[in-house]
Amino acid sequence: TIAHLRLSRGVPECVRSAAKSGHFCTVVQEPGAATAWVPQSVLPQHRKLSEADGVEDMDKGRGWCALRVGCLGSGKAGLKGPAQPGTANVLCTLLTEAALHVRIVSAFGSELLLIPEDVIAEAATILADRGHALFPSPRVCEPVPWEADQVPPSDPLLARQLAGAWSLVQREEPLGTVAEEYTEGT
Repeated sequence: TIAHLRLSRGVPECVRSAAKSGHFCTVVQEPGAATAWVPQSVLPQHRKLSEADGVEDMDKGRGWCALRVGCLGSGKAGLKGPAQPGTANVLCTLLTEAALHVRIVSAFGSELLLIPEDVIAEAATILADRGHALFPSPRVCEPVPWEADQVPPSDPLLARQLAGAWSLVQREEPLGTVAEEYTEGT
C-alpha cells in the first residue's frame, strides 16, 4: 500500500529512509510544495508525521498500488525490459475513460501506473479485457470471483455454483452485444 503525501517543510526522515532502503519512493518538487509516494508501512503515526514534519496525507488514508509497465520476458519480476515509451499513457487513458483516477510515474525508462487500491480489481479487469497481462495475479486481486468476496469459503451454494467444467460460449463487448460466438463442437 502506497501513500500520497504533500510535503510543506522539506523531505521528512521517513521518506529519506524509504529511498535509502530500497522501498518504492518518489518525490516531485513543485512550485510551493512537494509531493511524495511512499509505502504506508514506513510512515510513523499520522499525527506525529503531520505535526513534526509538515506532511499532509493527500488521500486521507486511501492506499494506492503501483503496477510496473514492461514487456513480458524472463527478466527480473517476469519483465524483459521497459515497455515502449508512452505505453503507460495508453494504459492510463484506458483506465481514465472508465472513470478511474490513476496516475503515471515515469523516470529513467521505467513507467509505473499508480491505481487506488479500492479499484485495482476493476482496473485489472479493464486492462485484461483489452488484452494486457498483469502478473503475478495473486498480487493484483483476490483469486476468487468478485461477487464471492464476502462469502465464507465453505458455502455449499457457492461451491455448487462455481464447480464443474466451463467453456466460453460467447464474448460480449460492450455488455449485451455479442462480439464472438464459440459454438463449434457443442
